[in-house]
Amino acid sequence: MERLKQFMRKNRNVIFTGLVFAFFFFTMFFQLNHSALWGDEWNEYYYSQASLKTGDLYQKVIGTFQPPLYNFIMHFWLKINDTAEWFRFFNIVIGMITGVFIYLTLKRLYHTKMANFVLCALAMSHQWVYCIQECSEYALMIVFLAGAVFFYVELEHKFSYRNMLLFLLLCVGAVYSQYGSAFAVLPLLLFFYLEQIFRKNGSVGRKIAVTVSYAGCFLVFAIPLYYFFLRVQMGKNEIAEHTVTFGLHIFKDIFTAIGNLIGYFYVCRSTDAWVIFWGAVSICLVIGSVCLFIKGKLSRIKKNLLFLFWTAYLIHYMLVELHIYAMMHPNQSGGFYWRYSYFYFPLFCVALPIILYEGYRCFKSEIARKGFLISGGAGLLCLYFSFFALLQNWEKALDDQFAVIWMSEKGWKDTTYLIGNASDGFHYYVSREEGFSEDYFQGVYPEAEIDLANLPERFWLWRTNWGGEMYQITLEAAEELGYEVTVYCDAGYTGQLAYCTK
Repeated sequence: MERLKQFMRKNRNVIFTGLVFAFFFFTMFFQLNHSALWGDEWNEYYYSQASLKTGDLYQKVIGTFQPPLYNFIMHFWLKINDTAEWFRFFNIVIGMITGVFIYLTLKRLYHTKMANFVLCALAMSHQWVYCIQECSEYALMIVFLAGAVFFYVELEHKFSYRNMLLFLLLCVGAVYSQYGSAFAVLPLLLFFYLEQIFRKNGSVGRKIAVTVSYAGCFLVFAIPLYYFFLRVQMGKNEIAEHTVTFGLHIFKDIFTAIGNLIGYFYVCRSTDAWVIFWGAVSICLVIGSVCLFIKGKLSRIKKNLLFLFWTAYLIHYMLVELHIYAMMHPNQSGGFYWRYSYFYFPLFCVALPIILYEGYRCFKSEIARKGFLISGGAGLLCLYFSFFALLQNWEKALDDQFAVIWMSEKGWKDTTYLIGNASDGFHYYVSREEGFSEDYFQGVYPEAEIDLANLPERFWLWRTNWGGEMYQITLEAAEELGYEVTVYCDAGYTGQLAYCTK
């Protein structure tokens, strides 16, 4: 027993860090399959299984707004196992790698305690967990960005050509995963390049090597990505009536948007009071950053990271407000509160600790110190709300539950109409049920084949996600014709299941 106590005392930091990573894994893995795969995930699932040899995968990717790397990697991942559980587990793996990068970055900048605290805070972000649990290219982008930030810090500590190569490749990987990462990647690359070129004690050989490496990455990676993907995608997916709008209105939320983005990540923006609160926090962060640049005794790397954070934000903000980036529909932008902003996660993890911790240490004014403490306390309060929100998880589709009902009620004996985006989920989850036979799909039809004037005597209506107006139209028509309607589930957009018999 005494030996155990001695071991615990001697290795308490390692044990505590292990517990933090266990908690980090838990929040990502908890109820991983609580929600069935939904529309966007089905696109990724089936696109990734398209043939590389025939060029089908390439044709699928150029029909989207995303680069090819996620689908290329997932193509081989799904060859190991094609279940939904394995599909989603990929993001858990890269989520853990992201945690390692963030931990090592904060440990290099500060110490183990700070690294553990930041990792816990990230683990309790509702949107972080959502980003990991929904299969898309965003999690892959984040791991590359987190790695690029880590090696940027490492290169400042001690330059090596190996680390520089890894830094460049990670930057490339981020852009090849999601185009939005360029908001962080381009300033990061520019800062590093200028530092090396104008470094007083830097050798000419190093400057030449850095320049050649940058040129090589541009030729080998940037030009092909633009020519074979971005150029083609922009041509195929051009948004009609796209207009760039200038005016003073674009500056309206420039000092408050970043705070409200934090509130979004921690699901604390549900009321006007929260929005006002986060706007105030945002202004405090801006003022605190300016004061730190002017009066704070920050190391060069911390100043660079802060400058990188605000540079990425300003570029992103202006392009969104000018209706150049994050366009969802003509003249409608997704703004800062959608998944288009996930690239901020690695930046937040280094910038916010610098602002709060260094701000509290640098300023002797009691008012300033209380301001930083209040901001930190508000953050802890949000962690509390966010953690309990993510424990409840979410449901964006119910096809897995519908499959159990349909099979138990022997739905294959009657006609089944698939409405909205139900086809993928229906075929996948029904085929995974025990006792399934391919013959069960013979009486299954899309909503386009519903003839309201000649409805069968018995039929199912299975609706999921987009579209779905035909569900209610058919249900009302059946009731008018005297059908007995049994509604098994009516969760609106998420999913609706009904059985009609005459």
